[in-house]
Amino acid sequence: MRGRITAGLLAILVLIGAWYIASPLWTLHELREAARAGDAKAFASYVDFPVLRENVKTQLRHQLADRIHSRGGIAALGAILVGGIVDDSIDRLVSPDALRIILEKMQPGGGPLGFSVSDASVRRDGVSQFRLVAKTERGSGRTLVFTRHGLGWKLSDIVLSADSDGDSN
Repeated sequence: MRGRITAGLLAILVLIGAWYIASPLWTLHELREAARAGDAKAFASYVDFPVLRENVKTQLRHQLADRIHSRGGIAALGAILVGGIVDDSIDRLVSPDALRIILEKMQPGGGPLGFSVSDASVRRDGVSQFRLVAKTERGSGRTLVFTRHGLGWKLSDIVLSADSDGDSN
């Protein structure tokens, strides 16, 4: 009896380890296949649109604030006006409909969101988050952040800064 319990616990630990290693890769595979097939609905099932919109807006607000601080004066007034436009634009651009259009226009051989998964590396941020970081000539480039949802993963952030190493927060 004791041997069965030990074997059962060992099997559970092996399954958890396999999930930890394989689930991000499986998600990226499914995302890539949905993009290749032009299946916007399947692709969208791997995107947490409300969280993604808010994260992109936050990044843009920070970039805007940095520019206001560096320029001051009339640039501040312009930035305030642009801020509302940016929020509305992000709400429209980060949507399932926009995703469908992007997938229709994607180049063959290109990856989702502008780079090939094969030219990127997966970096773990614990058990609830991983990053897909594109390789560039300067090192790390565009970064997609995925957050755990149950036993699966959803895209929750796109790091916009070109000189970032994948740290958006």
